Amino acid sequence: MRRKAGQWLRCLALCLGVGLAGCSSEDPIKPPPSPPPPPPPPGVELRLEESSQSALEIPPDGAVTFRVKVFAATERTQTFTWETSVGTLEVSTQGTVSEAVWVGPECLPSETLPTVRVTIADDVGNSIFESFQPLLGGLTCGTRGLVIAAGVGRHALVVTEQQKVQAWGNNESTQLGRGEPQYRTVSGLTGVTAVKSRLAHVAALKEDGSIWTWGSNAASQLGADISAGSRVTPMQVPGLTGATAIAVGDSHTVALLKDGSVWTWGDNRSGQLGDAGRESQNHIPAQVPGLASVVAIAAGGSRTVAVRQDGTVWTWGTKQSNRQDFNPTPVQVPGLTDVIAADASDNHVVVLRTDGTVWGWGRANLLGGSTQDWLTMPVQVPDLADCKALSAGDEHTVALRADGTVWVWGTDDFGQLGNGGVPSDAKPVQAQGLMAVKAVAAGNDWTVAIGEDGSVWAWGSNYYGQLGDGSRRSRSTPVRLAGLTEGKTVSVGSWHAVLLRQDGSLRTWGSGYSDVLGDGTTYSKDAAPVQAPELSGVKAVAAAYEHSVAVRGDGTVWSWGLNQDDQLGDGTFRPSSVPVQVLGITGATAVAAGGDTLLAFTVALREDGTVWSWGNNYFGMLGHPAWPSTTQGAVQVPGLMDVTAIAAGNLHAVALRKNGSVWSWGRNSAGQLGDGTNIQRDSPVPLRELANVKAITAGRDFAVALHDDGTVWAWGANDSGQLGDGTFATRPLPQQVQGLTGVVAVDAGDDHTLALRNDGTVWAWGNNDLGQLGDGTRTTQPTPVQMQGFRKVSAVAAGFISSVVLLENGTVWGWGAYGTSGVDLIPRPRQVRVSSH
Repeated sequence: MRRKAGQWLRCLALCLGVGLAGCSSEDPIKPPPSPPPPPPPPGVELRLEESSQSALEIPPDGAVTFRVKVFAATERTQTFTWETSVGTLEVSTQGTVSEAVWVGPECLPSETLPTVRVTIADDVGNSIFESFQPLLGGLTCGTRGLVIAAGVGRHALVVTEQQKVQAWGNNESTQLGRGEPQYRTVSGLTGVTAVKSRLAHVAALKEDGSIWTWGSNAASQLGADISAGSRVTPMQVPGLTGATAIAVGDSHTVALLKDGSVWTWGDNRSGQLGDAGRESQNHIPAQVPGLASVVAIAAGGSRTVAVRQDGTVWTWGTKQSNRQDFNPTPVQVPGLTDVIAADASDNHVVVLRTDGTVWGWGRANLLGGSTQDWLTMPVQVPDLADCKALSAGDEHTVALRADGTVWVWGTDDFGQLGNGGVPSDAKPVQAQGLMAVKAVAAGNDWTVAIGEDGSVWAWGSNYYGQLGDGSRRSRSTPVRLAGLTEGKTVSVGSWHAVLLRQDGSLRTWGSGYSDVLGDGTTYSKDAAPVQAPELSGVKAVAAAYEHSVAVRGDGTVWSWGLNQDDQLGDGTFRPSSVPVQVLGITGATAVAAGGDTLLAFTVALREDGTVWSWGNNYFGMLGHPAWPSTTQGAVQVPGLMDVTAIAAGNLHAVALRKNGSVWSWGRNSAGQLGDGTNIQRDSPVPLRELANVKAITAGRDFAVALHDDGTVWAWGANDSGQLGDGTFATRPLPQQVQGLTGVVAVDAGDDHTLALRNDGTVWAWGNNDLGQLGDGTRTTQPTPVQMQGFRKVSAVAAGFISSVVLLENGTVWGWGAYGTSGVDLIPRPRQVRVSSH
């Protein structure tokens, strides 16, 4: 959990993958061999025999070699004329072979792809030419990177020459600093008539009666064998046609066919497939025995419900925490008739009768009652009539009345009742400001509604951005989603939503957990860099697990992301998707961010050499023993003066003073404070046995120092060889990294380290199981190995499980693993395409 201090770089991230030009996880792109040239026309004795170029993508050194060889009559002389649309060419020719080394300019105009062409002519008037593949990559003018930072939360930041911050990667905690909504179009799916979603997968019904699924396949709920894994784009459920309705539980799927039969597949451990003879997991749809003439279906948690044509209700499966209602085959619910619709969650079932009343069983407070008692027999929801639709969330229920108003009941922890937070007596309350609604859907603790005009509204919990308003702020009254129109119906999962539009297309938003967004991406990540809004004039940045920090030219500090420990320093303890100013600090020159999902903190260095900190202090990370567990704004670390650099690890911090001494504080379980002990320190203590240090960095539970003689020293945890001393032994005192001299910069990731030498080469060591060392392997290295292909590097940054370098020409390159799952690997460097906007 590296959070680097803020010199002119810092931690850049893991998320690189899709933001990288090229997107391949293999070696740098090699062009396909040229097809054999056609034979020359009769009497023409000049033809192209060979043609090649060394790369299709501009490499880190900016040079690409082009080569041609011609066949010609021996008595004739050939001339080779090379030309390029941009850049320079150094040409060498020997006989029938000519080579040109293309060297690019400092930057390329926007939308420019460099091209190279050669014309070959002989002395009797014959001529041919060869045009090579356009070159990809390179630095677009106006996008030069100045500072880089990588977050342990698998996201990355870059400060451009316009002093703007751009970010990419995992955004589940809004650490990208982007506040606008991100609606995704589900790939390759049209003609949809219905869509359903729950926890981690989605099912869509097309007008031709076929069913398409995507998301998690952990229990074969997609209709594919479990070995197929999850799907980021829709797949058709094989062997099933003529469907008229669909329903999904947490890990099973249900289909109603036009002949009134019900078919199920997926998880059956709780009997939710309705056939006691089936296996615990089934990817092949099968008919539920003994059930016919069904007109409506519903599913929730591990339960399935069916309404028959005669108005009776049948159910099977169970609420997992209350096994006394377990039914592996359909049983009729007593006392219910004239039912026309139903919905279910893991906590309750609700049904709609022809007279417009709503009935249900399960947890009492979700049925209009005031207790948590489990009701096994249906009861009527009080004070509710003239309903025409309903939806069951895990902690609340929503009903749509015939007059277009929306009524909600249940818990209101996140404003999901939609009544502005006004206390209710557990009976249905009207959602404020909504009229003329035509569809509703309830998630875990949030709700979406569609107006008759196609507008989309949402309220309740917004932790994963599921309200689609571009923030993470929960809403107790409905808010309209900008940019979404022509809504027809909607289904919501735990933390995401799927909207069916009038044209039959689907739009999704919220958390992409388990690939449920269906647009070919995974989780809440952004592949390409995006602009952090309302932030300019930035001179330093730092990235932690779930928050980001920036220093502006005026010395103020701004932060965004999660805020449970006031790591944003604004005193609110509320997350923010846009930058907020840190209280109590001015004149800042550098920042470092540390912690994890539970304990987070931030450190800043002021121009007067003092160090300030804010956030969680559980392990003494703030360096202030008298301070409580969390702060509200910045406080000064006592006893530290003349500091020139700072760094933050997972639960410890490091400072470098002007005299070359190193001081540390916080957790010391692996000797990461370097004082020879394992004792936690609430105040700064000096590093033993090392002086004359000129740079510092901190990893998860280790630290690294650059000596003024160009050697590198490290201490703390060493389980992945991250100390570079050739062993895997923990070191509570500094040890010299083997075989490395002439170093000018260092940076530490979670458990790997990068070093930049004075010759512009990059060296790496430590954990490499996800390719973070960039040597094309996944072999951990306890001693430094050189990164091939880089000679003009100006800065290095190590993220959680990735690495990034900034070249002298301003281009940014990265490798390792990106995103939340960490399964998209870039074992060799790819260029990060930074936007000019």
